[in-house]
Amino acid sequence: ARNQQNLEDVGLLKVNYDGLDRCAAASEFWQGGPFVDALPADQRYDYLLGVLDIMRSNLAITSEYFLRYDSFEREVLSKLDERCFFHSTASGKNPTGYSDAADSQFGVSVLRLSGSRSLMSWVRRAIGVPRGRENEVINATVEALGRAGLVVEETVRRGHGRYQAVLKMLPHDVFQFSVDHGTQVQVCPKCSRVYHFRALRHCINVSCAGTTTKDYGSNYFRAEYTRPIPDVVTLKAEEHSGQVDGVERKNIETQFRDPLNPLNCLVCTPTMELGIDIGAVDLVVQLQA
Repeated sequence: ARNQQNLEDVGLLKVNYDGLDRCAAASEFWQGGPFVDALPADQRYDYLLGVLDIMRSNLAITSEYFLRYDSFEREVLSKLDERCFFHSTASGKNPTGYSDAADSQFGVSVLRLSGSRSLMSWVRRAIGVPRGRENEVINATVEALGRAGLVVEETVRRGHGRYQAVLKMLPHDVFQFSVDHGTQVQVCPKCSRVYHFRALRHCINVSCAGTTTKDYGSNYFRAEYTRPIPDVVTLKAEEHSGQVDGVERKNIETQFRDPLNPLNCLVCTPTMELGIDIGAVDLVVQLQA
């Protein structure tokens, strides 16, 4: 289970793909496609959504952040206020894509379509493809998604042109994001991944199985994400330890006692001993090594 749940983990953020509805509903588009052509539209939609989600979870996306991090840092990140960053941006992710011909080199991660454990497992559980025919269905599916514009081929170059690979990836502009206000969430009880399937009740992860419905109305992170802005209390913390100069520690204590000062959290060692007047305290958390 995820300890730090994000917007998608609590069912608030719904990720879809532009054109997937039309692609799944067009039966004539899938004529001759093994197994997929005979599926009802909703099951076909769920199956294709699962394939795209597997590619997305592996970050096979044509984003500048992944493909050309240096230029992305220069043209985008360098223009942002440092207060926008909530994690280190020291380096970007390496490009990831699917290919049965290329090899992983020069910081490029190449995943196989044929023999992909995650995709093979998905086509078996989602649409009942028998063992031995998974690769046939996977390749036909990805080829059709390419014709629909949901998968593209991206040429990745590295090592001053010594390495070049054509990788299948999701185009960055195909993503659609929306808010789901419903609290009844379809979730995998093992990995806690949330789904918005129409007919299927399976998790895309190889080691998981079926999904179940849970009420996330009282979920802590969901409540925090939907809390009205006027009700949000900003957390400002300071260190109170022997590593902090004595004068500075006294100043920190004074600020903490002042009800009008924004300092409302102290991270302390035994320097904050019993008997020090620390004002009105709502909560103390004690950790022992």
